[in-house]
Amino acid sequence: MIRVPPFFSLDWNDFDEWLNFGFDDDYMGLSAKSTSDAVASASATIAGLYGNIQEPDMDKDAIDPRQYFPASIELDAQLVFPDMTTIPSEDIEKENLALVEQVPDGVPQKVFEMATVLQTKSNYPKFIELRIPPALVLNAWVQLYFEHFHPVFPILHKPTFSPATMNPFLVLTVAAIGAHFSDLEGSQACQRAMHELVRRYTSYTCEQCNRTSRELWITQTILLNQLGLMYSGNRRALELAELVQAVPVTLARRKRLLSNILPRARISALQLPLGQEWQLSIYDEERRRVGFATWLIDFGWKYSFGLNHVMRADELQNCLPQSDDCWDAPGAQQWAQIMEVRNFSTIPSLPVTIANQNWMWAWSQTGTLGKQTILHYLTSIVMNDDADSSSQGCLSEHILAAAETLKSLLGAERGEAHTKAAPNAANKISLLKRHIPENGRYVVGYSIESMGPITISRASGGAVWCSGL
Repeated sequence: MIRVPPFFSLDWNDFDEWLNFGFDDDYMGLSAKSTSDAVASASATIAGLYGNIQEPDMDKDAIDPRQYFPASIELDAQLVFPDMTTIPSEDIEKENLALVEQVPDGVPQKVFEMATVLQTKSNYPKFIELRIPPALVLNAWVQLYFEHFHPVFPILHKPTFSPATMNPFLVLTVAAIGAHFSDLEGSQACQRAMHELVRRYTSYTCEQCNRTSRELWITQTILLNQLGLMYSGNRRALELAELVQAVPVTLARRKRLLSNILPRARISALQLPLGQEWQLSIYDEERRRVGFATWLIDFGWKYSFGLNHVMRADELQNCLPQSDDCWDAPGAQQWAQIMEVRNFSTIPSLPVTIANQNWMWAWSQTGTLGKQTILHYLTSIVMNDDADSSSQGCLSEHILAAAETLKSLLGAERGEAHTKAAPNAANKISLLKRHIPENGRYVVGYSIESMGPITISRASGGAVWCSGL
C-alpha cells in the first residue's frame, strides 16, 4: 500500500493552503532548516508567479479608455472681438484689392443689431466684447476671399456679388474666410469670433424660422462657415463643426440642390430677354454649385478627419457645374458668347459619367468644382473607400481603371496648362495646376487647412493617394 504524502493530498484550487503547507522534519530526508528555507523560497516564487498572472501590471493607456477633456466655453471660445477700429487705413488699403463691390457702411451696424437680438433671446453665453469690424476692414477681407479662396472653391458668383443687397451674415462669413489670409493685426482672433457669431446666428435662425432655412443664402453661409470652423486650427471650432456635419446635407436635400430641376433646355424654351436668361442661369448654377460643394465638404470629413460620409455619390443627380470661364463671365453678352461656343446642355451628371465611363468628356466640360468632384470620386475608388456605397467591393480591375483614369486626367490637364496665357493664370487657378514628374506627384489644388498644395501621388507599385486635404 502506497502512502500518499500529505503534500500531494492538498486541495490544489486553494492556493493559500498548499503554499503554506508545513513539511515534516523527516520528510524526504531533509533537515528542518533546509526544508523550511526551500519551502520559503518556493512559496515566494510561486506566489509571485501566480500573483503576476492574476494581477498583471497593465498599461492603462492601452487598455482603459483614454481620458478626454472637452474644450471649455469659458477658456477656448472666442467671445471677444478685437478692436479693429485702430488699424491704420494704409494697412487696410493694402488688402483692398477691389475685385468685387465695396461693403457698405451699414453692414456692420446691421450685423451688430442682429447679434444684439441674438444675445438677448438665445441661451448662448454672451460675447464679452461685441465689436463688429468696420466696413473698411470687412471690405478688405471680402476682397481677399475672392483673391485667394474663390479660385479654389467658386460657389459664389463673383461678377454679381453685391454686399449691399445680400444678407449681412453671408457678407460676414465671406469676410471671415478672407480674414484667414489677412496680415492685419488681430485678424486671426477676429475671424474666430466672426465664425462663432455666424454659427450661433445660423443655428438660431434655422430653429426659429423654418422658412428662412429653405433659402439659398443661408445654405451658402452655413457651408462657408463650416469650412472656416473645420480648418481654423482650433479644437473647439472643429468639435462644433463635427456636431453640425449633417446640417448642410439636410438643407441641400430639402431644397433639392442635388437634383436637376431646371435643365438648360427648359431655360432656353422660356425665350426670356438675354439679361433675364443670364440671371436665371446664374441662380440655377449657384444652386448646383452649392449642392456639389456640400458633397465635397462631406467628403472632406473623411479625408481630413477620418469621419464617415453622410452623402453618397449617387445622390448627385444634378449635372456637373459649368466651366469656370462661363461662371466668371462679367456680363450677359460675354456669357451668351461662351454659351454659343460650348454646348452646356450636354454636361452629364456624376452618376451618368460613372455609368458611361466618359471621364474625359465630363472633365473637359466642367469647371473647378466638377473636377474636384471627379478627383474625389476616383480617389475613393483607388483607396477602396467603403464609406461610399458606390465604391464598396471594388474589384482590382476597377481600382486599376480608376488609377489609369486619374493619370490620364492629370496628364491632359498638364497639357492644357502649358498652352494657357500667362495673364489668365493668376486669376484662374485651375485644378491640377502643374506636374512634377521627378517624384511622381501631381498638384491638384490648394487647402484652406494648410494653405498649401493638395497633391495626388503615385508610387512605383501603382498605389495612388491624396495628401494635403
